[in-house]
Amino acid sequence: MPLVNAVRERSTVAQEWSGKIGVDLSDTKVLNSLLLHYSLQANPEGVVLFSSIKAAHVEGNALDAAAGRRYDPTQIARFVEFVDAMLGPATPGAAKKPA
Repeated sequence: MPLVNAVRERSTVAQEWSGKIGVDLSDTKVLNSLLLHYSLQANPEGVVLFSSIKAAHVEGNALDAAAGRRYDPTQIARFVEFVDAMLGPATPGAAKKPA
C-alpha cells in the first residue's frame, strides 16, 4: 500500500501529522480506519467498497463503519492534507485505464 510505505519511509513527517490529527498514523489499522471514514464522509448516501482477503478485517471494517463517526470532520480534513503531503494530491482522471 503506497500510503503505508510512505509513512514508513517518512516516519518523522508522519509523526508530526499524528500530532496535528490526534491519532497514530504509524498504525496501519488507524490508516485503514481513516481511509474508510473519509470514504463514508465523502459519499454519505452511496456505497463504499473495500476488500480484504481476511474475514477479520472485513468484520472489523464493518463494525468500524457501523459505529458511526469515529473521527470529527477536522480530523478527516487534516488526514486528506496528510495523504496529499505524503503522496501528492490526486489528479482527477489520472487513473490508468486498462489496455
